[in-house]
Amino acid sequence: MKRLGDDLPAIIEAARAAHAQLSWECETCRSPVEAGTAFCGACEQARCNRRLAAEREAAQRAVPEEWTWAHFDAPELAQRCGHAAVAQARAVLDAWWVVLTGASATGKTALGVAMQRARAAATGRAGAFIDCREVSRAAALHRLGADEPRIIATARYAADVLLDELGAGTLVDPIEGIIARRHADHRPTIITTPYDADDLARRYGDGIARRVYERACVIRLGGPR
Repeated sequence: MKRLGDDLPAIIEAARAAHAQLSWECETCRSPVEAGTAFCGACEQARCNRRLAAEREAAQRAVPEEWTWAHFDAPELAQRCGHAAVAQARAVLDAWWVVLTGASATGKTALGVAMQRARAAATGRAGAFIDCREVSRAAALHRLGADEPRIIATARYAADVLLDELGAGTLVDPIEGIIARRHADHRPTIITTPYDADDLARRYGDGIARRVYERACVIRLGGPR
């Protein structure tokens, strides 16, 4: 007498055989593909390209309108930042951690935006513009137990981030945690700040100052043009 389940292996094997005999087609162009595959290689690449383009669009929209002009081909960039600083920035585009420091109105943000755009064009990896003041505001308004604000999650985990105006916020957290996470994960980051390492240490403590300046390519603005 057969027990319940005795035929189960045969049923499973038959189902597998039937599945293997199915004709699989790309969902986009209907060309033949391997079993279990939704898209052919060309259509999958096209999907990836569209996703990257959408990410670049999102990053472009994230840049405040006042900085949409900032790119390396803009004559105003050297006028604002100085030719020496622009040359330094071009030379360290591949660096994973860059600090742009200087007094107000020396062109830190403009140069950071130009660097991030050049990196996105070279790598296809969209960057995110994060205003540290907005991070502090989001943290202050965050309800206990609610999901982490999107701007904070983006600042922590985006592939490439420009953290603008470090030191302008009112809270040590979550800025400290953002910098610690990105530094530990070796995520490409550009930081603009008016504070040198000693000033940051006095404002936030030695830990955040060390992470910001440790192993960083530092460009100081406001010098000879």
